[in-house]
Amino acid sequence: MTSAKNTQLNYGCAVINDTPCGDTATIAATGLGRSGTTMLARTMFEIGVPMWDRLTPQSCEDKLIQTQIKGRDLDAFSELCKTRNAQTPRWGFKCPALRNQMSDTAPLMTSPRFIVVFRDMLAVSMRNNLSIGSELFEALDRAETGYRKMVQEIKKLDAPVLLISYEKALQHPIYFVQSVADFCGYSVESHQAGNIAESAVRNSDPRYLGSRS
Repeated sequence: MTSAKNTQLNYGCAVINDTPCGDTATIAATGLGRSGTTMLARTMFEIGVPMWDRLTPQSCEDKLIQTQIKGRDLDAFSELCKTRNAQTPRWGFKCPALRNQMSDTAPLMTSPRFIVVFRDMLAVSMRNNLSIGSELFEALDRAETGYRKMVQEIKKLDAPVLLISYEKALQHPIYFVQSVADFCGYSVESHQAGNIAESAVRNSDPRYLGSRS
């Protein structure tokens, strides 16, 4: 692995509305379910982004925020953000369900920043088929609809957004780690990025429940 950037390569990272991350920021990790958001959350955590302590052990999802977003309780989400801002001005969370509410929740966060993972649609569909017993064509239809809605949400945002290719992250893990660190406002040396990549950037992570892919 190497951290040197070859401008002729596609590293699968793109930033929209690029603005440097300040000392105060709320960083949301999202994407379709089973698209690589757990890998992203583990990477953010190991970089040093405060992710709080009520995380699901397998998927590193913030259960409190998950409940609020799925229940569309934006008042509770707003109050939670204020509470956490007072404790840690720069913090992050993972919530795949947020993908369809990014434009609604952005005004409730202080200096919001979004990291969105994209994965091959067939891989997502097959992963869902293995995990929840979905029929493959039904899962493909849902993935297509999900990506279309998510892209429309991204287009509405004025906040900075880092788009990540799951497949390219696996090919260029150190670059992926450094890109996430830069976007989140953290400085990571090459050897640190290598250690984080080795720990967090992997396919079929055994820590993830039902890790077949």
